[in-house]
Amino acid sequence: AAELNMSALIARYQLEELPRKALTSQQREKYRLPILAKVFGEMRPEDIEPHHVWQYWRERGETVGARHEIRLLSCILTFGRRIGALTKPNPCYGLRLPDEPRRERYVTDAEFLAVRALAPTMVAYAMDLALLCGMDRSTILSLERRNITSEGIEFTRRKTGERQLIRWNDDLRETVDAILREPPRLRAALICTLHGERYTADGFKALWHRTMEAAVAQGIERFHFHDLRAKSASDADSDQAAADRLGHQSAALTRRVYRRLPRQAEPARLPAKIVTTREE
Repeated sequence: AAELNMSALIARYQLEELPRKALTSQQREKYRLPILAKVFGEMRPEDIEPHHVWQYWRERGETVGARHEIRLLSCILTFGRRIGALTKPNPCYGLRLPDEPRRERYVTDAEFLAVRALAPTMVAYAMDLALLCGMDRSTILSLERRNITSEGIEFTRRKTGERQLIRWNDDLRETVDAILREPPRLRAALICTLHGERYTADGFKALWHRTMEAAVAQGIERFHFHDLRAKSASDADSDQAAADRLGHQSAALTRRVYRRLPRQAEPARLPAKIVTTREE
């Protein structure tokens, strides 16, 4: 394994590691792997130094896409350490790339309802599940009847592999009942095509894109489907309630990334002897 160049290591990573990831992650990484192979392919993993990675970051324009590519490069090199293709520390560590700008877009209730009214039926129900449960798109598209229990919707978080239960309330129960009344009745997936087939990520993206185009035409500011997960967190009663709903171990992460409304606090009181006056 020590004699592998990066092209060979990337090929092994794609064969052995990529299939273990969520489908959406696989699709993104398959797009990025050839980009990395074009730049680093002829190098040996042992020859890559931190300054090579930093130069890549600068020449790729210091964009969000470049950040994701370096994260993927780091995953590949970590895999290389496991199989003996890299014996020194991962050169991607410790570079301290500038923080990614925090996304601030908050979807108001009025915007949610206006876009929902424009959406195809199953997209509208997917929006409901994103808001009620704080689920991402891939989780929603993977839900099946077997995930419906007497206590709520039980499913596995794709990133952590942990089981999670979103307990019933009236809105969630009514939403799921309505979804199950949609044709075809005999199907496994909750969110599905008219033929009962699960939506592909690209197929659902296309529907969402058309929905957003219709919304923008009516003067609504564009937002991402993933912003509905942030709305669910932002509308929760507390940071901890939001973290529990989103399946985060750390409420601090939820606060930093997903809570997009201003933090609220009550003002202090003036000491009793201070008298304020207001000019008439």
